[in-house]
Amino acid sequence: INIPEYTKGAILGYFDYNATLPSEEGLNEFRRLYLIHALNHVLMAKEYSFTDKEQTEEVKEGEAKPEEGNKDRFKNKGFTHTRVLILTPNKADAFEIISVLTELYTKEELKKTSFKARFMEDFGAEEKAGEDDFKIGLSLIDKKVKLYTPFPTSDIIVASPLGLRLLTGAEGDEKRQFSFLSSVEVAILDKAHVMLMQNFRHVEDLFASINKIPRHEEMVTNINEVGEVFFEGLSKFYRQNIVCTEFAFPELNSLSSRFFENYQGLIAPRPIYSSVFQPQDRVDLAQEFFKLEVENLADDAEKRFKHFISSLWEKIRFDEKVKRAVIFVSSYFEFLRLKNHFKKVNSPVGFISEYTKKPKIQSLTSKFNNGKVNFLLVTERAHFFGRCVMKKFNHIVFYSLPKNAYIYRELLENLLAEARLEEESGSGITHAVAKRRVISLFTKFDALALERIVGTPNSTDFMAEHNRSGTFIL
Repeated sequence: INIPEYTKGAILGYFDYNATLPSEEGLNEFRRLYLIHALNHVLMAKEYSFTDKEQTEEVKEGEAKPEEGNKDRFKNKGFTHTRVLILTPNKADAFEIISVLTELYTKEELKKTSFKARFMEDFGAEEKAGEDDFKIGLSLIDKKVKLYTPFPTSDIIVASPLGLRLLTGAEGDEKRQFSFLSSVEVAILDKAHVMLMQNFRHVEDLFASINKIPRHEEMVTNINEVGEVFFEGLSKFYRQNIVCTEFAFPELNSLSSRFFENYQGLIAPRPIYSSVFQPQDRVDLAQEFFKLEVENLADDAEKRFKHFISSLWEKIRFDEKVKRAVIFVSSYFEFLRLKNHFKKVNSPVGFISEYTKKPKIQSLTSKFNNGKVNFLLVTERAHFFGRCVMKKFNHIVFYSLPKNAYIYRELLENLLAEARLEEESGSGITHAVAKRRVISLFTKFDALALERIVGTPNSTDFMAEHNRSGTFIL
């Protein structure tokens, strides 16, 4: 595995670790590393428990003296059997994870698994690859991987945040099942950036349910074999948390600060980013970044809204150069606020979010691409899940920056493609590009997203204290 030694040392040394992996290749290599680690953890625990069981029997049968077998040494289990929890966003990733784990354990891919046909039907079918509601228990028995085992007796659980959250519930719900998470020793978030595009609140609710002391009737382990750290509610301080994501984001930082309590600490290497566009990309387009000075998140929402409505919207709406413009928002709450305002003042805007029905999306994008709708308000999730394809627009306003930097690049490439078509038609690339404009609003709370778009050096300059507000051009 082509992974840095310090990363291997951190994972195998049971430190919490947040890995930022921009490439699919890097993610796959890291996935293989954490699966080797998870497999070793489960097998070592099983071997340790088996050895202790033999010694306990020797004490009972009189073959060893009680004082030689310290009874606390035998208390090394949790309330339930599950030691590893792997959360991943969709069935395609779950299929890959279980396939790699099986190959590592049995050396024969999926051949030595129970319920193989059912598993292939549930997780291997192409039409089910994107499904985000699933959960499955695995047990390692006699060099075989047993699938669909009951959660309390499973060694490993692989699930989506939504699938598991529907079972565990949240604080305040009447019927909740989360005792099987009481003894998790390694918790893994695989592709956390995709979970952000789903509903990251599910992840937060699940981590709030891990390592809680269950009721006596929910325990599957002999009470005399349960470790003291579990009874005393200290197991969360010994739980290792591992994250792999394409990029860091505030919600992940918040999750880490609230729920990652490993006594050994957290390691989160920070990458250095280049701008999404390099000189060789030939982007002869002025990218305007307007900085708003704010004190807190509430202030952020208010100032962003007021600046857009008072300083940007009216200019764009009545500018003859603006034939068609995309207004991009990263959150649904921003979408709702702008949508309500536009409807109130009867503005000529189409609205597409992750909740817009497919026929409505097709109708709006068709009208926009044909010039019958001049302005389109679009959410990041709608674009991320490929729900809308926008063409022939000459202005973009990023009301808030996209979490996924590639979306920024895609939208600008689409805009430039139209300019190049004009060049081919004889209007000239300089003239065509001059008609196009890209405006982005940002505050200090957008530091992570800004860095991925403009690059670390530019971001540092934009966020510098002496640059309290103003416009930056790339």
